[in-house]
Amino acid sequence: MAFLTEDDYSVLVRTEIKDILLENYSDTKLKSAEQMATAQVKNYLSGKYDTAKIFAAENGDRNSHIIMIVLDCALYHLYTSTVPKRMPEIRSQRYQDAIDWLKL
Repeated sequence: MAFLTEDDYSVLVRTEIKDILLENYSDTKLKSAEQMATAQVKNYLSGKYDTAKIFAAENGDRNSHIIMIVLDCALYHLYTSTVPKRMPEIRSQRYQDAIDWLKL
């Protein structure tokens, strides 16, 4: 089961994805970006935390901050695979903030 759910995407994120839809978007690319982001976050956290437990959690038991970090990474990967020239600066900054936090 995927860590992210449809409900994790807020109205703002849905608008971003709709903008991407106008270009080279597909559900497969979104799922691939989510998988890459989840793996990326797991790799950073492994050794420090029980990643199996973190990513096995469901619904309200999932950590909101980890959801946000995975979303930021997934959206960054989605942009880079579809329309990198149209990536908003905030998306790039949020990705860098997520990586900086993961490195702590």
